[in-house]
Amino acid sequence: MFEFTTEQSSITYRWTYATMLPSLPVPSTPAFAKLCRELKAYGMSPAGVSLEAPTAWLSDANFRILLLEERANLRFSFAWFELFVSNVSQGDESAITSILEAVFSAIRELDKDSNLGNAQISWNAHLSLSAIESGKFLTTHLEHGSNEPKLIPDAFAYKLKLENTLENREPRVVVANSAVFENAIFVSFSIVYVSPNEPIQLSEQFSQDTKLMLELLELK
Repeated sequence: MFEFTTEQSSITYRWTYATMLPSLPVPSTPAFAKLCRELKAYGMSPAGVSLEAPTAWLSDANFRILLLEERANLRFSFAWFELFVSNVSQGDESAITSILEAVFSAIRELDKDSNLGNAQISWNAHLSLSAIESGKFLTTHLEHGSNEPKLIPDAFAYKLKLENTLENREPRVVVANSAVFENAIFVSFSIVYVSPNEPIQLSEQFSQDTKLMLELLELK
């Protein structure tokens, strides 16, 4: 196993509804009032709320809320909602779960079946390695190199088989040399969960699957 330090990471939760929402949780709706109450602790303010409709198409309309000192971007559309945290800090895991719980509670005000759908989660991270050079780490996962000496392998990707309590599909991890940090690797892990019951269950399962993915790569 190779020890690592997380230099920087981001995470994206995108929930795609089984059917489109009848409306967005905009001001003057009960759903917006619920968001105001429950997201105040995470930095929701008038300056960080916007409604965007760049075209006449309903699919282009989205409602955005900035949270966690503008590190988190929460967007609602008629087809999905998305929470993107650009620079995850220590302690954000519980905050993200609470934000997701507040969002699901609010959108149930708009559509009682909004919990039917799929959750796609993506985690990207720059990990510094202490006991091995990043290039050598990549080589351990590349059995066959190119016969062309000018083509140097720089990344690898795996599909994963994960057995857990939530139905999942398309778990995939891509690893490359970091272009930002010295002697570091860039890891991109994504997975789709089918109709998870509760945000807390979703967060816990993704945390377990991320840990398993890292263990499969011999990282700790």
